Amino acid sequence: MEADLGVAWYPSDKGEAPGVFKSVSPAWNNQNLLSLSRVIHSHCILAHVCAALPGLPVAQLNCHPIAWEQFTFMHNGSIRESQTVKRQLWRELSDSSYAWMQGTTDSETIFALFVDIYSAHKGESSTEKMATAVLTTIESIESLLKSAGHTAGCDLNLVVSDGRSAVVSRYSTEGILKA
Repeated sequence: MEADLGVAWYPSDKGEAPGVFKSVSPAWNNQNLLSLSRVIHSHCILAHVCAALPGLPVAQLNCHPIAWEQFTFMHNGSIRESQTVKRQLWRELSDSSYAWMQGTTDSETIFALFVDIYSAHKGESSTEKMATAVLTTIESIESLLKSAGHTAGCDLNLVVSDGRSAVVSRYSTEGILKA
């Protein structure tokens, strides 16, 4: 079984960009992770260990957590039939978010969509703004799947943090989209 791992940590509570370590080797065998874990001190650490999905390349660019400016993002689950709606998802993205993406997973596309939605919201505190953006991201994906006629649905276990707070969601359309 192929696996990947990643750790993100914030050096302070001032909203700085996180440090990120990613690897395609299993966590239990990674000497760099063992060494880093002894010396990293942070008030906010996110870790992700995942068995690779069949058919997707195991590459560092596809490992979580994914970072953008002050945010870290993790996703466990899938948008079933994501390969058939990938282009529609990409059309929802701003040019800058699309250009920012480097990996090949639906997770990175979900995060780019979150970033665009978060950036469009004004006037809320950071935590409320993150929660609103996570909810709107989920609604946008569900709406896109329905309008494309897909009934397979999605599982979106999402975590996003700015180093000061985190928003965590568990969402599944299992049984909802079936005709």
